Amino acid sequence: MQKISEAIFEKVNGEASQIVQEAEEKSKVIIENAKKQTQSKYELSKNSLLSLVKEEVARISALSLVESRRELSLTKTGIIEDILARVRRELAIAPANDRSLLGLVRDSIQALGREEAIIYVADKDEDAVKKMVANDHKLNTIIKDVRKIKCLGGVIVEDISGNNRIDNTYDTRLQKLMYQLLPDIQKELFG
Repeated sequence: MQKISEAIFEKVNGEASQIVQEAEEKSKVIIENAKKQTQSKYELSKNSLLSLVKEEVARISALSLVESRRELSLTKTGIIEDILARVRRELAIAPANDRSLLGLVRDSIQALGREEAIIYVADKDEDAVKKMVANDHKLNTIIKDVRKIKCLGGVIVEDISGNNRIDNTYDTRLQKLMYQLLPDIQKELFG
C-alpha cells in the first residue's frame, strides 16, 4: 500500500509540478503579452501626444507669424499715415502760390466747360483767388462767386446749377497721388 501510495503521491506531485510549470509558462506568456500591450499603448499615447504637441506648436507658430505680420503692417501703415499727416499739415499752412492756384482755377474751368461757375477755395486762399478773379477779365466773367470750403488748398469749380463739379483740391490730388505713389513709397521705406 505504501508503494501504491508513494506512486500515487509521485504521480500527483509530477502532475502538480507539470501544472505549476505550465501555469508559470502561461503566466510568463501573459506577462510578456501585457508588457507588449503596455509598451504598445505607451507608444500610441506618446505618438498621439507628440502629434498634439506638434500641432499646437504649428498653430502657435502660425498665430505668431500672423500676429507679427499684422504688427508689421500696422507699423508700416502708421509710418505712412504719419508722413501723410505731415504733408497735410504743411499744405494746410503753406501759402498758395498764385501762379499754381491760377493754373488750377483755369484747368478746372476748362474741364467744367461752362460759361458761369462758382469757385470754392480754402479759407487761406480766398483773398488771393478773389484778387485773381477781379484782375482777370475772362475769369471775372465766368466766376460768379468765390466761396470758402474746408480743404488743404486748391479749388473746386462748380457750375451754377450745382450739377457738375471739378475737384482740384490738394486733398483730392494728394489722395490720387498716394494711390499711385504708395507702392514706390513702401518699396523705398521698407524694401
